[in-house]
Amino acid sequence: MTSADVRYLWRSAAGIALALGAIAALNVIADPYGRFGTPRWRGINDAWDHVATDLVDRPIPVEGGRYRLHADARPVVLVGTSAVMLGFDTRRHPEAFNAGLSGTTLPDALTLAVAAFARPCPARLVLVEALPPQPPDDVPPPDLYDWAVAFPQTVIALRVIAASMLGAGRAHAGTGDFARTLDPMPSLTSAALDRNVIALRASMASLTVVDARATRRSLEPLRRSCAAAQGTVLLFVPPRHPRILADGDLLRFQASWLQTLRAAVGDADTSSCRMRVVDLSGAGPTWREDDFASLTHFRPTVGEWAYARLLAESDSGAPHAPGRP
Repeated sequence: MTSADVRYLWRSAAGIALALGAIAALNVIADPYGRFGTPRWRGINDAWDHVATDLVDRPIPVEGGRYRLHADARPVVLVGTSAVMLGFDTRRHPEAFNAGLSGTTLPDALTLAVAAFARPCPARLVLVEALPPQPPDDVPPPDLYDWAVAFPQTVIALRVIAASMLGAGRAHAGTGDFARTLDPMPSLTSAALDRNVIALRASMASLTVVDARATRRSLEPLRRSCAAAQGTVLLFVPPRHPRILADGDLLRFQASWLQTLRAAVGDADTSSCRMRVVDLSGAGPTWREDDFASLTHFRPTVGEWAYARLLAESDSGAPHAPGRP
């Protein structure tokens, strides 16, 4: 190997190192999930709520959510899927942190709920969407490469910085939620809703409701963190679309899961941790199809009613009968 070849290799290596360093610096400055604790600078990275969580692998939003929760101090935390993210408008409720994430599973939700109680200023009330049981993903947690130089994360960082430079973050800066409240979604057509019902039936049929003992084990870390913070956990079923309430198969699956969940939660409700199940699926006003954007996504008007009911439930300590106002 000639000296020219050695110089070429050194220059190539230096170029690669500089490129990786620039990418890492970009991700650290944007810091969309708060992983690195970077301060928020107006016009540079203040649009960190403009994060498309569907662009990255599941562990990134969930782990990033733990960092965001750790830095927040609001006493009420909402955890769940995009139904929670889109249905509860926390701009109207400064005491609440919306930790809804697209595609959240039950293990994801429990991880975030534990984080809400484990932060320096523990939450007093954690509202967790009662998701159907699913086995945990066999996916390792993200490492430094995932956070600092991976391509999906870099795309997110570029979006955050671009939105910040355009001033898009200023109207939402300081909300602290995982994602800003999105624009209202158009309602699905009747044919699309019919297809969604069929797909949801097939999805529910593929799930096996685990027994109460296994469910109790999965809730144990949450019970311990809740007891240490002397908090309250409400596992809630949100208001349901009229087509779900009219479908016997879907209602039977929900009733079976709720029975298992109630049995698992029964022993966890103690003086140091109040934990109970709240079924809002058939409660309240007679909701119309227009009150929902899709089969599983309710509009903020429904979310306002549900949030008020959940706050009242947390104060009363007496769970409502399933499906009763």
